[in-house]
Amino acid sequence: ETHTCLLTKNKRLEEGVSSIGLEGEFKLVSSSIEGNLLRVVVENKGEEIPIYIDLKKHLK
Repeated sequence: ETHTCLLTKNKRLEEGVSSIGLEGEFKLVSSSIEGNLLRVVVENKGEEIPIYIDLKKHLK
């Protein structure tokens, strides 16, 4: 079994926007592969949050 830990920055922090409190439980809404991107949608406090991961970049 292989695990990959992704070191990424929060887009909100990169843009200089104050981060919202993401406390609570995350629930997986959906996941799919779109070209070279892994798209994961999680839900937290009723808000759906899409996360995009460049598979080529992280799985070299």
